[in-house]
Amino acid sequence: LGVLGCREHSKGFQALHRLAFAKTVDDPLDLASMLVNCACLLLLLPVTVALRRSVTPAPASSWLAPALMLMVVAFTFVVRYEQRFTFPYDFPSLLLFNLGLLAILAGRGWLLLLVLAIAVPNRESAVFLVPVWFWLEWRAERRTSAIVYSLLGAAIFVAWRLEIKSILHTPDIPYEFPWFKNLNALLLPIHWPQLVSVFGFLAAPMWLLRGYVTDARLKATWLVLTPFALAALIVGVWYETRIFGELSPLVAATCALQLERAVRA
Repeated sequence: LGVLGCREHSKGFQALHRLAFAKTVDDPLDLASMLVNCACLLLLLPVTVALRRSVTPAPASSWLAPALMLMVVAFTFVVRYEQRFTFPYDFPSLLLFNLGLLAILAGRGWLLLLVLAIAVPNRESAVFLVPVWFWLEWRAERRTSAIVYSLLGAAIFVAWRLEIKSILHTPDIPYEFPWFKNLNALLLPIHWPQLVSVFGFLAAPMWLLRGYVTDARLKATWLVLTPFALAALIVGVWYETRIFGELSPLVAATCALQLERAVRA
């Protein structure tokens, strides 16, 4: 809504587009979306550093994790063989989801609820933060916190779903299950480069180096994000690897940990 407002109501923003960007950006809406994406990407740099510092062992460098994050984001959204596009909600969702992960690792339930209140209307995948909170708190034997904040997070999700449905006055749209597209992606070699680019081509190295991940909370986080991955695989088109975009900073932090431990070993 803010991006649309820039286009429809801000004469100053439209004048800025005409004077400085009209030759390179077709529409003020596109310019606003680009600026939002750039801001989210810049903010993701310290978020990724904080994610890496939230798990053990302590990082040997402050630059490796954010550098890997930029690489993963580039291969996920920009440097692609096919399906090279983004939606306006992609980068805000990328930022908000990982702010939610930071809140969870820091044990800040109130901050998680605040993030959910902002993130859910942007993209519903933010709801997968709730089981991460529940399991990490439950493992730490903070059972009351696990239950109370999880119920509040689920309530925020349901409330936003009902409110959006009321605002739009539209019936529920059933999810599509693109089985035919995904089967073609597996059988046709033309799609294979796109498929193996998931996580910025780091999925295979991370699996091979999985033994270097010994932090219990990090392992539990990846385990509880399985429903996120399954939902993306069930309703998403597999060669649109942007369906896993929210995991880019976590991938970078995990892979940075693995590489540092492998080098030390």
